[in-house]
Amino acid sequence: MTTRPPLVRHAIAVATVLATFLAKNPIEALIGPGPPLIFFVPAVTISAWQGGAGPGLLATALVSLLSTYFFFPPIGSMRIEHPNDVARLLAFILEGVLTSITMEWLHRARLQAELSRREAERFRETSRRTDELLRAVVDNTDAIIYLKDRSLNYIMMNRKLREVLGLAPGDSAALGDRDIFPDGVASEIRANDRAVLEGGRAIESVERIPLADGPRDYVSLRFPLLDDAGVPRAVGCVSTDITPLKQAQRRAVQAERLAAIGQMAAGLAHEGRNALQRSQSCLEMLARRVADRPEALDLVAGIQQAQDDLHRLYEEVRGYAAPIVLDSRPRRIGELVSEAWVRLASDRAGRTATLRLRELGEPGLSAPVDGFRLIQVFRIILENALAAAPDPVEVVAQWSEVEAEGVLVIVVRDNGPGLSLEARTRLFEPFFTTKARGTGLGMAIARRIIEAHGGAIVADPSEARGASIRITLPRGLSP
Repeated sequence: MTTRPPLVRHAIAVATVLATFLAKNPIEALIGPGPPLIFFVPAVTISAWQGGAGPGLLATALVSLLSTYFFFPPIGSMRIEHPNDVARLLAFILEGVLTSITMEWLHRARLQAELSRREAERFRETSRRTDELLRAVVDNTDAIIYLKDRSLNYIMMNRKLREVLGLAPGDSAALGDRDIFPDGVASEIRANDRAVLEGGRAIESVERIPLADGPRDYVSLRFPLLDDAGVPRAVGCVSTDITPLKQAQRRAVQAERLAAIGQMAAGLAHEGRNALQRSQSCLEMLARRVADRPEALDLVAGIQQAQDDLHRLYEEVRGYAAPIVLDSRPRRIGELVSEAWVRLASDRAGRTATLRLRELGEPGLSAPVDGFRLIQVFRIILENALAAAPDPVEVVAQWSEVEAEGVLVIVVRDNGPGLSLEARTRLFEPFFTTKARGTGLGMAIARRIIEAHGGAIVADPSEARGASIRITLPRGLSP
């Protein structure tokens, strides 16, 4: 083969010709005598095939010399006297030259084909690695990425989009938006995609997409994919979830409003406290003057209760609006629930009420929390249970760790009448209450405290009797 060194290729050509020369007589003994040059055609062809033009021409020259000396009369003289022998030798030389040149061309074509094949393999391997890297980037980003054809059917979805939609890798082929989203949402998405195809330029938009865990807000950048003629043949989109940002913005606005409410409540409480104290003094003097008139004393007691309620309202509004600063440290959940129950001793006086603690999994489960604040949350929940449930009151608090998510789940359930659909929906709204007395700020305050810990609190829908409140707290420190 032409990959051998030149000296080796030419040596093989010489060896092939000499081997043929030595084998001529034994071959003739088997098949009979023939024209001498015919025996050497395979030797020249083999030499040219394995080495190219150089070895082929060398073999042709060597055969010509051997034939002139050994086979053409006068033998041994290196002369050719018969014209036919000269013609045969010239024809052999021409054939050897043509064979050598042809084999050289074939070698070069084969070498070029081999180089092209290797280059194609390198290109395919490079393309495969590039595709793998691109797929890894696309599939491991938190953004949603997809491609659609001109019919607005999906031709590619990244892993994030498939996870959001609950689709397996093979389920996204040829799907349309109407196969995935409600009609209104699908129409909006298709209109935005079509605008990119028709306009041939990138467009940015904000979309709200309803998903299994609730609506999410996305900022989407759509762009056309152009063919060689510059005509859009597909549309691509990169969508970034801005729901956390919007939630943070809403929390910031709410915090500003709450700060204003807090300042106002603090001012009202400060200014109103003196008036309440003066009116309280007047009521005490009035009570002494009408001590012999029970009906008047009842009115005085009612006014005093109204003042107490007003003072409590001031304090709860100020507590709800005040900024929450946490002092987090590892605390055992069972101890916090028990402490909250102890602090409600006056509310339980004269009643039959029981608190049962159930710790599931590892004993002594703890979480990095602000103990004072979390006791406040449990006190609000337990106070609501005592207010809602008739005697005998039975409250069950259980908690466990969800290792896969790195959280603690705490559930507090009572044996009261439970919560209506409206109550579950509005339970954490400020000033919403189902109690005859109360400001409706307790559960709103509880939610602010839990969210400040990086957790969540919900009214857990349950078919069992009673209300059920579920709290989720991270096992790690909140940012």
